[in-house]
Amino acid sequence: MNDAFKIVIAIFLYAIINTIYVRYFDIMGIKPNINAIIIVLIGLNMGMTKGMWYGLYLGFLVDMLIGTNLGLNALIYMYIGYISGALAKKMYNENIFISAVAIMLADIFYSVVIYFTYYLPKDYGFLKYAIRLLLPEAVYTLGIYLTIYALMGLFRKRTSF
Repeated sequence: MNDAFKIVIAIFLYAIINTIYVRYFDIMGIKPNINAIIIVLIGLNMGMTKGMWYGLYLGFLVDMLIGTNLGLNALIYMYIGYISGALAKKMYNENIFISAVAIMLADIFYSVVIYFTYYLPKDYGFLKYAIRLLLPEAVYTLGIYLTIYALMGLFRKRTSF
């Protein structure tokens, strides 16, 4: 089976599982942006083109499953995948610091676009949005990524991969 086909199927299954179970990670109304983690890692490991296309695909799946503005998440995740892939060309992508900063910036980018799309027309102050939603979500997303990274490290040590 083709690797691209496997990734498309895996992203499809992930998107369905993520929309069902992300509510269990809710802490005081803040949910981690696990989609940003996935797309940044794909972009860092596979490059700009694949990061862009997989980001577009995941974003469309999220838009269809959630039922909000069709194409907004697709556009955001497409840019995140493309920029992450561009970072991979410029920097060493196996470094946890590079991936952690990329994930945090991707989450901040996502939140800023969502602010300008949904909250700005409602006259919701940016500082209030940043303090209540943007920064806590970015830190929470980073914490989830670092936890997954640490668990994968333990798994590799235990299984000697």
